[in-house]
Amino acid sequence: MSVKQPLRSRGFSLPELIMAIVIIAVGLAGILSAYMISVRGSADPVIHKQMVAIAEEMLEEITAKPFETPTQSEGNPGGHSCGRSGAETLDWYNNYTNGAPGVFCDIDGAATTLSPVAGYRVAVQVQKPASAPGGITNTDNARLIKVIVTAKGTETFELTALRMRWDE
Repeated sequence: MSVKQPLRSRGFSLPELIMAIVIIAVGLAGILSAYMISVRGSADPVIHKQMVAIAEEMLEEITAKPFETPTQSEGNPGGHSCGRSGAETLDWYNNYTNGAPGVFCDIDGAATTLSPVAGYRVAVQVQKPASAPGGITNTDNARLIKVIVTAKGTETFELTALRMRWDE
């Protein structure tokens, strides 16, 4: 007489199958939520790069202008219009803004509301610093330049430079 071996069960039971589906669904939901956060924030590096490029261009434009004497800079009206073609000296840029919100202006004063630069706001401050580096005591020969770029009204990038007049 031969002994019968017990039958091996194959497959999954219904509770095991339901538990596997729940575990896979929770894991997949976590992965998809992380993916959605990264996709939503993927435009942020582009916005930041555009803000940096705008600030660098503006700072380069300002520092290329000739240095004004302190007596010439007194009474600088500031708050100039959109265009910068009339800027002849460094101090002209103090309190400059680039026009209405949502409008970006080029050096000639042409305003654009087209992407990708629409919505960027530029503000400039050109001031005599409280102190200068390198033991320089006469701050009349120095200007602290701050270019502040705001994108979409929330993100802000500030670029600062110190310009010295070395000819005196």
